[in-house]
Amino acid sequence: MQGLRRGSCAVLSHYRAGGFRPWSITVDNSTSHVLGGIVDRLASVKAGIADLQAEKAQLESVLIESGRLAIDGTQHRVSVVEVMGRKTTDWKSVAEVLKPSQVLVDTYTTVSDGYTIVRVSARRTS
Repeated sequence: MQGLRRGSCAVLSHYRAGGFRPWSITVDNSTSHVLGGIVDRLASVKAGIADLQAEKAQLESVLIESGRLAIDGTQHRVSVVEVMGRKTTDWKSVAEVLKPSQVLVDTYTTVSDGYTIVRVSARRTS
């Protein structure tokens, strides 16, 4: 896993002291309980973000339904802008119909760098 080092020494005092830097953590078996706490905190943060996103959607809906293009608050201003839909081409379907050679496909194919995902889910209780 890129960014995290596995080793025999735990450097988790940064997290407890408020200077948490994920790239500075060295993980071993004695840090599992601390990492468990980090997992639970991450789940809590993600749940809070979901709640805030739902509230944001409701507030935006009220502002959009007002029909106004600009609305001033006491400290902020909102502009409501309608963005036109975009036109996209389903190139996979086009390629299936035209049946291009693999050389032609490879010529116009790019590959992006991989990345790491942290997924959070509720633990199952028995």
